This record gives sequence, C-alpha cells and structure tokens, in this order.
Amino acid sequence: MKMISKFLFIFLILSQAILLYADDLRVVVNMFESKDPDKDLGRRMAIVCSEEVIRAKGFSYISPTKCVKIATENEKIVIDKTVDLEKEYSDKNAEYLQKMSEPYKDKSFDNFFRALGSTDIIIGGIVQRNGPLVKVELIMNNGRNQKQYDVTVECEEGRLDVEMRKKVRDLLKKISRPVKIYADKLIDAKKSMAAYLVEAADNTDITIEMDYTGDRPDPQIQNVSILPPEGINKNGMTAYQVKSDEGRMIDIEFTFKSGKLDSVRVDTPVPDPSKNTAQSEILTMKSRAGYALKFEFVWDKGEMQNAKLYPVLNPFGDYDE
Repeated sequence: MKMISKFLFIFLILSQAILLYADDLRVVVNMFESKDPDKDLGRRMAIVCSEEVIRAKGFSYISPTKCVKIATENEKIVIDKTVDLEKEYSDKNAEYLQKMSEPYKDKSFDNFFRALGSTDIIIGGIVQRNGPLVKVELIMNNGRNQKQYDVTVECEEGRLDVEMRKKVRDLLKKISRPVKIYADKLIDAKKSMAAYLVEAADNTDITIEMDYTGDRPDPQIQNVSILPPEGINKNGMTAYQVKSDEGRMIDIEFTFKSGKLDSVRVDTPVPDPSKNTAQSEILTMKSRAGYALKFEFVWDKGEMQNAKLYPVLNPFGDYDE
C-alpha cells in the first residue's frame, strides 16, 4: 500500500510541469496517509473523496488501477467495468498493483509522465485522530492551471464524511476555474511571471516584470525588474518621469554602457528636506490595465536608502469574485 501511495502521490510534484487538455478534468484520488493505528481512516477518506468526484459534473474519476495501468502500459492489469471503491482502496488491490508494477521499475521516469498524461487533478492527504476529533489535511492539485489547495478539516468523526464531501465539492469548483492573472501581461504561467505597463509623462510605456515563485496560490515575489522602453537610446543615461496617484513624480533612469543596460535608478524627492532623520513614503501608480503598484521609499539623512516596488494584488492570487 505504501509503495503505491508514494508512486501516485509524486504526481503532485511532477504535474506542476505539464499542461493538459481534455473535456472533463481527470481526477486521481490517492490513498490518504493515516497517522493513526486505525488505517481504515485513510481508506475511508479516499473513498469519500472519490465518491464526490464521481458525483461532480465536469470531472472524470481515474481509479488507482487505471492510473497504474496507463503508467506501466501493462496490459495484464485488469480494470473492472464498474468501479468498486472498496476494492480499489483495499490492501489486496494495493498488493496487486505493486506486483503488476514490479517488472516496470526500470522505466519509472517514463511511467510517471505517462500517468501525468492521463491526469489533471490529484487528491490526497493525511488523516489522524486528535483527541475526540479527527484531523484531515487535504491536498488538491491541478497541474493544468497550476493551482493547489492545502486545507484542514477537523471535526467529530460522526460529521467527518459530510464535512469532507462539502470541502471536496467546494475545492473542485475553485480549482477547476480558469486562472485569472491580475496583471497587464502574463509572461510565463509555469514560472509565475507577469508584467505591468506604466505610462511615463511623455506617453512612453515602461515595463515592470514581477517574477514570483512557482507555488500556487498566492506565490511570493522573487525578483522585480524595471525594463527600458523599446527604442531607448543605448548610449548614456535616459530619464523618465511617472506621476503617482498622490501627485508626486517618480524618476526612473536607465543607464547604458557599451550598448548594454548597466543600471536602473528610481528616485523621488524626499518628503521633508529640512529633516535629518529617517523618513518613508509610499506612492501609488496605476498600470495601463488599471492595476495599482506601490513604491515604498525610505530615506535617512536626506539620502535614499531603499525603494521597494510591489503590486497591491498578487497577480497570481486566488481571489473570490
């Protein structure tokens, strides 16, 4: 059982790299890992989640047996015409699938990618008792749109099935929605890279690229790049001004050396030049598409110490609309 569970669960990682296309979203439900002497809890959660997937419109349930058959291309694996969930998640079936997979261990890498080609959403998790309650850590991953949800359900055992069904039903609706990018441009969906176009005073568009982690939803910023406009003079320094919503001007300077970008400098006048102490100010500017960007400036003794740029809305955030 443990071997098959790990074999399937690794798709959660690999599925981030592949975009799939099918009419119904294909869902595989792994056996839940049980941290309790009562191992039937893990089987019970897998069956409850599978039943909800089978009921849901727009989704196609892929049994562990079918998934392993696709992965190994072992024609000897028998798939029942009618899915028997009790049988699918039984120890006996796990042993059967492990035995049928043994001859294909040397092709495990190819096996993973064949299985990924048949799967869009993967559901799994961990279950354990917590005093009088049962705690379930539910993971749902959609490799098609790079969404993943990690949620916890904790309640009395008598309510567990009902609560899990509701959570799975709600998450399937959320995770299957097309991803909306809260930015002017999507650069790379897999790497979570987006861009904003900011209009300078002379109507020139300056591009600001945001490079996020690949983690979804709500990834964290890794790098921000302010790119020079097309047609800029690649000899010396060229300065642009962007007017903030507060009416202040933000200077953006691009300096080239030997035809290559050498530095980008951002500046704005210190709020109170008469003060010799630390000062800070946050200025807002809007992109062409109307997304708000914040510039956070910090001065000390009249000298700029730091300038931080970030969007108000995470471009890859998961917002209820």
